[in-house]
Amino acid sequence: MATHVDVCGFCFIKPVFGFCENCSLRLCDTCFNVHTKASGHITFSLDNTLPDTVATVVRNLDIHEQKCSSHTTENVSFYCEIHDKPVCGRCMRLNHSSCLKSVIDLHDISFNEQQTNECFSHFDKLKEEIQEIEKSVTENIKTVGDLKETYMNAIKAYRKRLDDRLNMLQSKIESAGKSKCDENVERLQNIADECKETYALIDKKRKLIEELLRNKQERNLFIISKGLDTEITVIKGVLRQAKLDNHVVRFGFEENSSLERTLLNDIHEFGTLQETCDGSEMEPETTLEVEVRFYLH
Repeated sequence: MATHVDVCGFCFIKPVFGFCENCSLRLCDTCFNVHTKASGHITFSLDNTLPDTVATVVRNLDIHEQKCSSHTTENVSFYCEIHDKPVCGRCMRLNHSSCLKSVIDLHDISFNEQQTNECFSHFDKLKEEIQEIEKSVTENIKTVGDLKETYMNAIKAYRKRLDDRLNMLQSKIESAGKSKCDENVERLQNIADECKETYALIDKKRKLIEELLRNKQERNLFIISKGLDTEITVIKGVLRQAKLDNHVVRFGFEENSSLERTLLNDIHEFGTLQETCDGSEMEPETTLEVEVRFYLH
């Protein structure tokens, strides 16, 4: 069942579907269609999968000039820091009486250009960091490709000296190299995709703040800024993880020198896959070398 903030502000029955600028009301689909047909009414649908905050919808009016969705005759004049929510006077009395020490009068709030520039500065630094990671990822993907080519050529050169009995063993070791390459590429590509998504998220947030700044919606800017520290911390966490994962598990083919001498004996070992891990800023400086052996059963 929809809560009181999710119910149509006109019929008070059905869930919210859209918003009417003229009436400052959240509307269900039926009431939304009626308002859409009314002359001069500005309406738009809302994405109900996201929390309805000032950060999701940019209005023509600053937040303190808008009507409360629950009490349509009251302006949203206060901001509750505990619930991270703008409220009207009636909401404050009914639902936020225990939060009075954490309630801010939006009429007393200002958000100046310097504060906005500080937000942009954080965005710019994060974007620069993303670009550096993306560049490194691109270089590492190329390195993986070069490693794969060298690895496969070594296997083929060695295979020429051996007879047809090595076909099955060769298939195993080639598959190991391809799998290792795929693991590298998949991990690095995931980092690149996440970087692009985070980059786009920052641009979206910046455009929202720029629009609010043009419209001089200082209270909206203030409310958005309250969540920026958390959002930036989350983004930094994503970037830290990206740096940690941004490495290449290096691998190469090592010949089995005794294979030619013992091929006619029941030998079940084709060679070894050598892998080293480097390239991550978060990894220790020492290089880890792992030897993986494959056996024919």
